[in-house]
Amino acid sequence: MGDLGGGSGRYFIATPLAQLFGCVRVVWNDALAASKASEKYPGYNVLSSALTLVKKTEAREWLKDVSSVPLQQSLKNLGFAEPREDLPSSPTLLPKEKGARIHVPSPFGRGLG
Repeated sequence: MGDLGGGSGRYFIATPLAQLFGCVRVVWNDALAASKASEKYPGYNVLSSALTLVKKTEAREWLKDVSSVPLQQSLKNLGFAEPREDLPSSPTLLPKEKGARIHVPSPFGRGLG
């Protein structure tokens, strides 16, 4: 266990949940980097196959210590987070054109509306 904060007395304890979140974050970041490196989103199946290969490398063999279900789910979530050309852009609540603002008087008096 290493001391954090330069002798502050706080210690990092690796719990199974913290280890799982760390692994999920690494998988998400690696998949995001691979997605940004290619011209378009590679897809869940390609990323899932890559994860299987990465878990066999010496540098990332510690990913085998956690369940693969959350790691696979992070890849699926990345697929939902990536913008898609076949879907219309999400609607915005902001007006597209600037115009005169409408003043609505406050029922509580001056300065609040």
